[in-house]
Amino acid sequence: MMKNGNSHRVMIEFCKLGLMHVPSGRLLTSETFQGALNVSGTSLKRRQIWTIYVDAANPTAFFLQNHMGHYLSASHDGKVSVLAEEPGEEERFFIDTDVSGSGLVTVKSAKYLLYLQWTDNGMRCFSKEPVWWGTRWAIHPQVHLLSVHRNNYIRSANKDSELRAVQKAPKSKKFLFWLEQMPLSKMTPRPGADSLTKGEVGCFSRVAIRSQSGRYLCSNGSMADEIRKGAFFSIIFKPSKTPCVLLKDEFGDYLTVLSNGRLMIRPRSTDPRREDFFALKTPSIQVRMWAFNKKFACVKHGLSFNATDDEIQMEKNSIFQLEYVGGKGLDIPKLLACAESSPLTFSCEESDYAPQDTLLPTGLWRLRGPENKVWQFPRTGPAEMALENVQGTTFEILFLTSYEETSTIGHSKVNARGGILLRSVDGLVVSAKALGPISTAENHRITADYRPTESEIFHLIPFMNRPSVALYSALAYGFLGPTTSRRGDKLSLECGTTIVGEWFVRRLPSGTCQLMFRDSGSWLVLSAQGNGALVLVPTPSGPRENEEEEEEEARKVTPSYNTEFVFCLLSEKHVLLRSVLHIGGKPGFLCAGVQGDVKLDTSGNITAGCIWQI
Repeated sequence: MMKNGNSHRVMIEFCKLGLMHVPSGRLLTSETFQGALNVSGTSLKRRQIWTIYVDAANPTAFFLQNHMGHYLSASHDGKVSVLAEEPGEEERFFIDTDVSGSGLVTVKSAKYLLYLQWTDNGMRCFSKEPVWWGTRWAIHPQVHLLSVHRNNYIRSANKDSELRAVQKAPKSKKFLFWLEQMPLSKMTPRPGADSLTKGEVGCFSRVAIRSQSGRYLCSNGSMADEIRKGAFFSIIFKPSKTPCVLLKDEFGDYLTVLSNGRLMIRPRSTDPRREDFFALKTPSIQVRMWAFNKKFACVKHGLSFNATDDEIQMEKNSIFQLEYVGGKGLDIPKLLACAESSPLTFSCEESDYAPQDTLLPTGLWRLRGPENKVWQFPRTGPAEMALENVQGTTFEILFLTSYEETSTIGHSKVNARGGILLRSVDGLVVSAKALGPISTAENHRITADYRPTESEIFHLIPFMNRPSVALYSALAYGFLGPTTSRRGDKLSLECGTTIVGEWFVRRLPSGTCQLMFRDSGSWLVLSAQGNGALVLVPTPSGPRENEEEEEEEARKVTPSYNTEFVFCLLSEKHVLLRSVLHIGGKPGFLCAGVQGDVKLDTSGNITAGCIWQI
């Protein structure tokens, strides 16, 4: 949500997408000079992505904003431009989906009721007849799916044979879904034709829904192992204060939630019902945390770090949902809006704490546990579970890139894997006792000469509910994945492609992670090199589907700085990815270049290329 300029109009972001011209299949492109438009784009890059907003006070139409923050506008004489810095009546458009389920849409001026059209003379808004456009989704492909009417999240059920809306909170990988579209590289005219039909462009507009286990939802409600024609749905936008969508199959019938909670197409449905509305939500982040006493946080007998490694295998009360609140940290939307490689700064007062090379502030968070209660740090006494509306239930997370610890033989050594500090809203650092309770009772504050004690350092094991992630660079406008070039048995990396790369996360007991990629049936692991290069190297085995087997396999992994990385969480959507391997004594962050190249950045500056959307 944002306020716009002097108008103080509150805008709600609906989604990001690209518009495909029919019959060329090219994407509507906003040039960087004089508000010019063309249909030359062949992939979703910066100039082809449009952010769709609705006005919170009047959510009956959409605003389309380009990469420079300007709005698409249509005047009374049919002229179209992208020069408006503030949205007004001429910037309001209706986006209507083809009722037949083709996946195509029309874009119509809300003020003049005329359709957007590409002509030999450029973009015009003068047609009285519908003019069709294809759509390409530019949102992150990994989502939760929410039934709006029931306020229940969708999950795979009955051994991944169907989807059901059954729970208020997404608590496992069964609630994760991937949105897939046919790659634009396969969009070619029929032999002998120099253009595409409406139906052919529509095929590249529809979306398939894949479960985390790799099965696709079909229109009859079943799940298929392979993608097929009946697994694609057209998405219908409905402007409202709460962004929601409808899904139609190839025959124009609505996907709905039945009385028993199962998802299935409603035959011969011409008008949407309340059970047909869905919302696409950012996946939750569920974590475990352990302290210097080698025990895990648990709420079995009150909030305490007293659960052993064996106990957490049987104890669900050791998993918490990490929720971003905001506050101190990076203003990520603002920083990513200007795709520059200039260093970024964190919003913190100098008097708050002195900046340190090893300390990374990330804003305010809360940890949610059973019975919808969250961690609370009272001003006196140990931490406990409480309702989120009471004082002391938000805290800062500060990532340590390294720290000194005492070895088993009593010597001091540097732990390059790092950890985290928790700081209460009163500015006090949280510490743990040997028996497990945690509190701010030591009255420690971060000052210029502050050095954390071992009892103040915690270790976060992320993504307990997310076996895999996709890493998207908003600087390069592409997903991290392997290139076709090899160095012996090693593969190089790039992030300039719009093809989604799925990275499997192996969570190691230390709190670090290995990132694994499947290529032609073989498993590869991401590895940092001493010169700052990043490559994929072969590994004997990949992640296990069974969670207990995967955790056991992670315990057997031989420690290696080259293949271990730390997810530094900046928000519910964005991370920094730090290599445990220090180069020249400095920590390195996975960094994308504007042209899609990838390397470790050890400059000590956090740039826009270091931020990855998950």
